[in-house]
Amino acid sequence: MIALHAGHRTLLTRFPRGLFGHRLWILAALLAVASIGCQGTTTDQPAGTQNKGERTAADANQADLSTTAKAESTEVARAEFPAVDEATAGTVEQESWDVITMQGVKVGYGHTVVKRIGEGADSQIATHSESHLSLARAGQAGQQTLVVDSLQHADGRLISVRSEIASGASSTVTKGQVDGDFMHFETTTTGKTLATRLPWQDDWSGYFAVEQSLRNNPLKAGETRQLKELQPGYNLLADVTLRAVEFEATEMRGGEEQLLRIESVTNLAGTPIASLLWTDEQGNLRKTSVPALQQTTYRTTREDALRESTDKSFDILNATVIRLNRRIEQPLLAKQMTYRVESTTVDPATIFVPSPRQQIERVDEQTALLTVNNTVGSVAGGSQSGYSAANAANDDRPEPADSRPNNLVQSDDPGVMQMATSVAADQTDPESIAIALENQVHRSITSKNFSQAFSTAADVAKSLEGDCTEHAVLLAALCRARQIPARVAIGLVYFEQQGEPSFAYHMWTEAWTGERWLSLDATIGRGGIGVGHLKLTSSSLEGSDGYAAFLPVFRVMGQLRITIADEAGTAEKFGRPAHSASEVMATRCGWGLRC
Repeated sequence: MIALHAGHRTLLTRFPRGLFGHRLWILAALLAVASIGCQGTTTDQPAGTQNKGERTAADANQADLSTTAKAESTEVARAEFPAVDEATAGTVEQESWDVITMQGVKVGYGHTVVKRIGEGADSQIATHSESHLSLARAGQAGQQTLVVDSLQHADGRLISVRSEIASGASSTVTKGQVDGDFMHFETTTTGKTLATRLPWQDDWSGYFAVEQSLRNNPLKAGETRQLKELQPGYNLLADVTLRAVEFEATEMRGGEEQLLRIESVTNLAGTPIASLLWTDEQGNLRKTSVPALQQTTYRTTREDALRESTDKSFDILNATVIRLNRRIEQPLLAKQMTYRVESTTVDPATIFVPSPRQQIERVDEQTALLTVNNTVGSVAGGSQSGYSAANAANDDRPEPADSRPNNLVQSDDPGVMQMATSVAADQTDPESIAIALENQVHRSITSKNFSQAFSTAADVAKSLEGDCTEHAVLLAALCRARQIPARVAIGLVYFEQQGEPSFAYHMWTEAWTGERWLSLDATIGRGGIGVGHLKLTSSSLEGSDGYAAFLPVFRVMGQLRITIADEAGTAEKFGRPAHSASEVMATRCGWGLRC
């Protein structure tokens, strides 16, 4: 039986008991995408090769966010938001501590406090939860924090929320308040505030919908429940399906416990994210697991949560790379590459977006062939090479959001504007200007490191440091400051980790030339991208699209196998044309693959 469940009318006496770890998707996605960054990107273009790029691909299949789930921009911000945080006065009703692990290694902790403000039916419930992560990327340590607050009426109706995502020196703070049929948000990053609103109903819950529902009405084995939950950082409502399996012996920090195993699927902006939950008989969450991240969160004691870890440091780069079957000798020189992409959990043909430089051929429900063209000008052989006319219909046009400033791409920031006008001042051709700006970013960011998981363009213009995300957002902002529509692309990039050929999550920039999208990667500064760049999606990074842009990463984390099916490169190196799909399929058994 499936039940639609609001589950908030009995909150007067029963409260959520923490365990906020399954909401760390935001931080994990940011770190995964940024994990390779500029230091690992292959730069094999010979010295003296002309730095001229090709006009290239666009993303025609951006994630579909429904009007009932996506926050829309509003011109007038809310004047007041009820204050609620850890300092909020009130009587402590519940307090809990959690340990967060990845691949069995302790990487952080969580702490949740529930307070009652006032008495009786007029009282309010304030919930404050913090999650702290310490993760290394390519050996460089970084600290990330997610703080969420919720204020509710005694009967569970939501009043206001607050979330803060902090990484390094950058933070994004969102405040939300229910007013009639809408939840009004203010999101502030580096002094810039954006106002949005989300259609709202009284029976919808906030950040703690899952915990409150399970605590108020514990699931029984065999039951299924559906509910809506507001997601911090995204400012989006997610559809959550919970299916209780059975009680089982469950490994915990202090030994085994008999807990109810619950399979959970959170559908956020069209992206399903699977997780596992374990509750006791009273419905208290005791353990959660997100398989795609190999992340597990355990209920524990304060002492255990705060105890310094003796585990070896956890490097998220090692945990998220996709191994390739063999090396790509010169990814910036090879003209074309065909990859075989396989997955047992998702149709690979739906993962990568078709575009003029990237074509997808579905083989079966678990296999696809992905052909990628090089668009670096000197390799592609001219402005039309690397751009498939047959796939021109897949080249979408810019949206208004690709031209205006937002909280992450602050093209109106004085520092960004000054940098944008400091190069190619006398140029009028969008392609020439965009390539000059790419070179400017490549040269200006002198400290290419992983200390920032995701900084804004204004922050990067000041610090001049960061990895692929910092290069991408700054270049997008510079282009917009010069009246060139621009967005970021998120996907995979080829690199070699300790000599092993691999793919890692990556971000680059796309600029609109007036005819097509020009793909630029300021981490390498070549005026185009090679066959080692595989695109998953693109985004303006405006409003709810900002962090939601990273959701496609969850569809592929730990789910893909990629092998080289064929490569066509410079005549002197490869000397043969690309194989057809039928020829590639004919050799599947010979490679030891499923046929």
